[in-house]
Amino acid sequence: MSYQLQFLVGTTTSAPGNGDSILYHSSLADKDIALYRGTTAAMSRQYINTTSRNGIPGYRVSNDTVIVRPVFSTGDRVLAVGVDSIRLLSFSSTDLTTSLSGHWRLNEPSGSTFYDETSHQNGTTYGTSVAQAGILNYCQSSTGTTAASMIPYDADVVPNGAFSFSLWVRLTTLPSVKGHSYTIIGMPRSTAPYNPHYIQIRQSDNKVRFVTSNTSEIEYDVESSGALSVDTWYHIVAINPASGTLKLYINGSDVSTAADTWSGTVYTTTPFLYCVRAILKVSPSIQ
Repeated sequence: MSYQLQFLVGTTTSAPGNGDSILYHSSLADKDIALYRGTTAAMSRQYINTTSRNGIPGYRVSNDTVIVRPVFSTGDRVLAVGVDSIRLLSFSSTDLTTSLSGHWRLNEPSGSTFYDETSHQNGTTYGTSVAQAGILNYCQSSTGTTAASMIPYDADVVPNGAFSFSLWVRLTTLPSVKGHSYTIIGMPRSTAPYNPHYIQIRQSDNKVRFVTSNTSEIEYDVESSGALSVDTWYHIVAINPASGTLKLYINGSDVSTAADTWSGTVYTTTPFLYCVRAILKVSPSIQ
């Protein structure tokens, strides 16, 4: 949803006045904010700045407060736009968020429950931190080896034929530094196969690996051509087409390397888990 706040400096009641550098409105809290300024109706989008000390014109944001440079002047036209949700678009006539088996934004400001946008199955956090700074609004983070977020079994959520995992992830420490691989999404079981479908960031080379099993418990996998780095957001998509070659995409690019060709029937599993030892913002979504 988009929230728009428009005013004319020196004219609009209760708005910032001549010489003010701060714009505050409670409805801008926890929003992704874009600022437009000008002296005519043809306003220009302003440069977003992370500090107020480098002297570069633009603006920075602190929760529900926008700090601008230069200060507002009488006659300035200002438009602040806050966004708290995004709809994925494509040139196809089909909305990319339709027909998902599960979609968890992890955008909850508090509590231990996180909600499925498809209304199939909500999940519960176990040791993860909620309301962390995400790529858009909040995310969940985990720094421990046991912290995880669990989604119980639901027949509408588990893979049944071709499927894909899609998630955003940001690492604060590399697996090679931590000393173990990171399983960032998986479907663990108490009996073999113990984790028939999962995405892992490997300790050996910090590359992404997608593993998926058939009903004969044969594993097929694909890995990324390059390694991940810390403090960078990555959009990871792993695809099992149930016929043909496995695929792995990072930030929209096909990075599939050493990809197996799938054979057999996709293993339908029980509990679903995503677990990460890094800051994670997901849709994690399953299609």
